[in-house]
Amino acid sequence: MSHSRNISLFSPGQEVINLALPFFFIPLLFIEITTSHRWVSSELDLGVFLTKMVFLNGIHVIFTFPMLFLLPELRNWLGAKSKKSYVSLPTHFFAIFSLFAILNLFFPNQNSQNVASVGPWLVVFCLVVYRRYHIAAQTVGLSLIYNRKIEKNWTLSPVERSQVGRTDKWERRLAYFAFAMMIFYRMGLPATSAHPFGSAKWIFSALSFGATFCNLMLIWRLPYAKQSNKFYFALRYLFIPLSCYSTVAIWAYEAHHGIEYLFLSQKMVSNSSAQANKRLLPWLGALGVIAIYTVAMLFGLRQSSVLLADYFNPRWFSFIALFTVTTSYLHYYIDGFLFRMRDPVTRRYVLPLLQ
Repeated sequence: MSHSRNISLFSPGQEVINLALPFFFIPLLFIEITTSHRWVSSELDLGVFLTKMVFLNGIHVIFTFPMLFLLPELRNWLGAKSKKSYVSLPTHFFAIFSLFAILNLFFPNQNSQNVASVGPWLVVFCLVVYRRYHIAAQTVGLSLIYNRKIEKNWTLSPVERSQVGRTDKWERRLAYFAFAMMIFYRMGLPATSAHPFGSAKWIFSALSFGATFCNLMLIWRLPYAKQSNKFYFALRYLFIPLSCYSTVAIWAYEAHHGIEYLFLSQKMVSNSSAQANKRLLPWLGALGVIAIYTVAMLFGLRQSSVLLADYFNPRWFSFIALFTVTTSYLHYYIDGFLFRMRDPVTRRYVLPLLQ
């Protein structure tokens, strides 16, 4: 029996937006699949603009850092975690920035036809894979918060509580497996028998679809999954295997991430102290404007994979490009610890801000 109505992740309006947003792309996905549409550059530019700018997937990165330093709970978390070298912000920023600077210095041209092209290609590849893993991790993490709300809001039998525990474990495994298979598919293996893996390329997409459907069936059978909105939230997992074949699915997969992070940031700010809220919001606004112009200048309406090829060579632009890419990497890295609720320090300082 339910004893509370706090079953959503966000406020009622934000919850509706978050659940409905991925389905904004369904008509485009249907048109793309049924017509075998070939996207031209101007359409790709528009899709990238929508995901990175309008839906904040390229801009939300900037929200992490003012919250870390201005919310007292996160300052305490950062102080506790920084005692471990693997979460030290200055150390990692310097290391990542130096690595990218060396790659830019010795491998400046992605379009060159020699071994020098490996440096920038590696940066782009790692950035794209790490970004998509970061999105998958956020989706899994938020989905598992629904499990905690199910445990809190309903009286579960021992069998049902055990089922929730199994779902925790297998949902994470199946989601990351589907993601890995999608990445293997999109690594560019040619679908020809002449390539060692070419004739088997379809297996990666099949495994990704299979893992996703198994995951959805597992969640469907979870007690109160539909009453708590968990199942409807989990439907976005479908965009992971669909990304093997669909550009629109990639846009949908990335678009919901920035809006979710905005809602998460607002929730954490509202659950912190009033004084911190007043100090934080002007910073978020100012940094948001800076981020918009920085991303617009760097990415324009171009696909992110073209960024380094076009803009890493001009010396006056290199610093801004390196700073932006480094900040993105650091955001992905820090978030991997910030929302890792298995860690007791994180549960102590961060979890109260999310409830």
